Amino acid sequence: QRLAAVVTNLAYPVGDLVLLAMVVVVLTLCGWRLNRAWVLLAAGFAAFTVTDSLFLARTAAGTYTAGTIIDAGWLLAAWLIGIAAWRPDVRARTHQLDGPRTLVVPLLGALVTLGVLAKLALGDANAVTTVACVVGLLTVVGRMAISVHDNHSMLRRSRHEASTDALTELGNRRRLLADLHDAVVVAGETATMLVMFDLDGFKTYNDSFGHQAGDALLARIARALGAALPAGARAYRMGGDEFCVIAPLDGSADADRIAGRLAAAMRQHGEGFDIGASFGVALLDGTSAESELLRIADERMYAAKTSSRRGAGRQSADALLAIVRERNPELSLHGDDVAQLALSVAAYLDLENTPIEHVRGAALLHDIGKMAIPDSILSKPGPLNDEEWAFMRRHTIIGERIMVSAPALEPIARIVRASHERWDGGGYPDGLAGTDIPLAAQIVFVCDAFHAITSARPYDRSRSPLEAIAEVRRCAGTQFAPDVVAALTNVLADSPSSRPSLPRTNRPTNSVDAAFASTKPQAS
Repeated sequence: QRLAAVVTNLAYPVGDLVLLAMVVVVLTLCGWRLNRAWVLLAAGFAAFTVTDSLFLARTAAGTYTAGTIIDAGWLLAAWLIGIAAWRPDVRARTHQLDGPRTLVVPLLGALVTLGVLAKLALGDANAVTTVACVVGLLTVVGRMAISVHDNHSMLRRSRHEASTDALTELGNRRRLLADLHDAVVVAGETATMLVMFDLDGFKTYNDSFGHQAGDALLARIARALGAALPAGARAYRMGGDEFCVIAPLDGSADADRIAGRLAAAMRQHGEGFDIGASFGVALLDGTSAESELLRIADERMYAAKTSSRRGAGRQSADALLAIVRERNPELSLHGDDVAQLALSVAAYLDLENTPIEHVRGAALLHDIGKMAIPDSILSKPGPLNDEEWAFMRRHTIIGERIMVSAPALEPIARIVRASHERWDGGGYPDGLAGTDIPLAAQIVFVCDAFHAITSARPYDRSRSPLEAIAEVRRCAGTQFAPDVVAALTNVLADSPSSRPSLPRTNRPTNSVDAAFASTKPQAS
């Protein structure tokens, strides 16, 4: 029996050597490109070879005793091989197992361990073998738990990626259709609107600046849209330059006004480009299907886009803006900023008789008449004298005269002429007062003043937005229209920009009867 035991035990080191030789052959075929997995496997098989050889020698001599350092050699070898399988070198992976196949190895390990435990239950077992079996079972359970966690994480990630636009991190078309279906179901309980946006001028921007710049622009627009969403609203990117929003409406909310504010937030402008957004609105009534709502919003959006195509007026305005940009870049940037703020205020006030594009055009061109004013006056570091101020007061008339030469700009020219009329009648050039001043001109006047206060001027330091809004509110009812000041205050309070938070107001603040920045207006 002793001879049989020795022969049987001899098979173990021989088998270990065969396995170690196989590892060496594989490494040779791979040009000895070592990685962690193969090194650990070779070390594990070598440890098995040494341990089994020592066990064979002690058994043959009749001196083997259970629980010695030899038994620890088997644990070390098993641990090395297990680590090689547990943490393979990522760079060496050519494929990964998935699905039920990931459980094959843990299940086989569990069955082998259970078999060993059953065998031990029928006879005597030393402590080392029992601990090894317990560790094996815990390892199997841990590996299966990790597999379940990884699968759950991959499922959650795949669901997110399947419903999210990778570029903008907004919901994609699949997510839109699912959320729109849910919104239709509850439309009878909660008033909801669907808004579809299409960017104006994006193709030209893409062609001029490249697709990478276009992608970056889309990401910025998506962030601006997301920051401007009202409570409970969700934004989506349909694809290309089309975006959608599903937003709840309260009893007094106006869908077009909210959509206009979102479109204003999406506007991006800079040197050589001005990107806007046309939109169409569909109200969910609980009876129309999702496809019908999308069709209605799409048709209305393209109708708005068609009506605002670059006609003669837009081309003429762009030509004048190009002149301003070349002659005085700072004045051009000032007009851009005033126009963006004026658009938001106009959308908030929901103009009835004046197209919002007229407000934008007037804000962009309100200083066009200053092209005829000498730089010595425009850039004077101190207050203007009476003669200089009389010359400066002509810039709105000059601006109107320039613009009416293009008949398509005549409505905007009238707004520009009135853009420095005061609410109390003390403005210029016609001394209009109160509601006789076009509402669009009142909007441009207030936004122009706010931007001038917050900008560094040759004759004055820049002030903070809080100081500027306090000054504008102080002059509501004398220099500025109270309703427009209130709208500007609320727009700035709701703004997601980096401005300090401003208090909202439900009614305009009456002002004392005082001048705006000084007893005599400056070249602003």
